[in-house]
Amino acid sequence: MYGAMAKANVPVCFMHMRGDSKTMVLAENKEYPEDDVVIGVREELAVRVHNALQAGVRRWHILIDPGLGFAKHPHQSIQLLRSLSQVVARGQDLEGFPTLVGPSRKGFIGAVINKTEADRVFGTAAACSALIAEGVDVLRVHDVSEMSDVVKISDAIWRVYKK
Repeated sequence: MYGAMAKANVPVCFMHMRGDSKTMVLAENKEYPEDDVVIGVREELAVRVHNALQAGVRRWHILIDPGLGFAKHPHQSIQLLRSLSQVVARGQDLEGFPTLVGPSRKGFIGAVINKTEADRVFGTAAACSALIAEGVDVLRVHDVSEMSDVVKISDAIWRVYKK
């Protein structure tokens, strides 16, 4: 796939996930080195990015997604959300890569607020705001109109606000 990505010369997003849609729920796929999901995600994404760069994918075409909820317990997704800036921090292999995250209505939100997927809009809003504080570049959400307001206010709080 890396060669095909390079040949296509288009943006790509590497999402962290172990296994597939059926096996990612297995306990062994949710075990991370030193019990630190941030280190595990950073190291595993760095290998994929390195392989892509070696195959000729342009650095500026690469986005990374920590894969909230994919092969992660709810507490691990929250740890990752809280520490997203460490994944792309200065001095790390993924320094400066743009991040894309899809927290919308995820199971980790439901685990905290004990609500069904359809009733997780406010939980998603809180997650989006926290992700912006951590420096996320792109959010994937279901409730676009509502999250647009969240993003505007969060940007004003956590980033440079200009009139």
